[in-house]
Parts: sequence; C-alpha cells; structure tokens
Amino acid sequence: NELSVTSTGASSVTDRNWDNTWQVGAAYAQKLGGTSYYTLGISYESSPVKDELRTFDFPVDAMWKLSAGYGWSGGKKLDFAVGATLYLLGDAPVDQTAQRVRAAGKFDTNYSLMMGGTLRYVF
Repeated sequence: NELSVTSTGASSVTDRNWDNTWQVGAAYAQKLGGTSYYTLGISYESSPVKDELRTFDFPVDAMWKLSAGYGWSGGKKLDFAVGATLYLLGDAPVDQTAQRVRAAGKFDTNYSLMMGGTLRYVF
C-alpha cells in the first residue's frame, strides 16, 4: 500500500496489489596474489506485481542484477575497493484503466548502473 498526503493535509491510500517476491543468486570471489581480489555476482528477483495489476506511476517488473568488484589492500595503512552493479529491470507491461480510460503498453527494457567505491587510510 502507498500513503499519499497532500499539502492541504488530505490523505489517501493506494493498494498496489503487490505480492511477496523470491530471489536467487550466486557470487564468486577470487584472491589475486597477496594484496588484491575481485568479485562477480548474478541474481534474479521475481516481480512483486502481476502484469495485469501493474501501474504506470511505478512500473516494477522482475529484475536481474550483474555485479563486479575489485579490491586492493596496501597493508595496515591503505586499502580501496570499487564495484558496480548493472540492474536489468524488465519491460514492465502495463494494462491499466482509470476513470474509464484504458492505457496499455510496455516500457523499453529498463537498465540502471550503480557504481561505488571505498578508500580507507589509517593515520
């Protein structure tokens, strides 16, 4: 459910008809010599909503995630790591009727790339 509150203080609740999801994944980590390593991962998460109940304002579908990372340790003083995850978010077909107007279609396959890193230095 979604709770919305307007600037006038009025509120409404929208039932999203979402179900529980399930997820499965696998990861691999490999040490490269004594000071560095890399990681790889893949996972799948099922869609939280049936196609016929999906809405245009929040078109969530099943999701694949592909991840990779690299880390290096310079002993007791310095280390860093970088990583990225590519989210493949599906095409999210929608068939919605609101105020007696029907809108149907699907989105282009959605992608999202998240990148990050850490740097640690001990003084």
